[in-house]
Amino acid sequence: MGYSNLNNRKYFIEWDDNEIRFLLPGYKNPETIRIYDIQSVCISLFEIELKLANKTRILKLDNLQFEDIRKVKEKFERICKTK
Repeated sequence: MGYSNLNNRKYFIEWDDNEIRFLLPGYKNPETIRIYDIQSVCISLFEIELKLANKTRILKLDNLQFEDIRKVKEKFERICKTK
């Protein structure tokens, strides 16, 4: 799903046990973040702030559908609990 959305120039967020891959509006290329690189997670209404070892990434979710936002937030809440 992520790859087909990439070809259609849309956004995507996908993850497995080790990595989170995403392309969001405003980003030119897909990015990958390793889950074990995430030091802390701050979740707000339409934003997720990830503090990594050497930088901070902010994922803006305002262009996603409600159900997609809920799924992404649930995933990051689980990551937050393991940190």
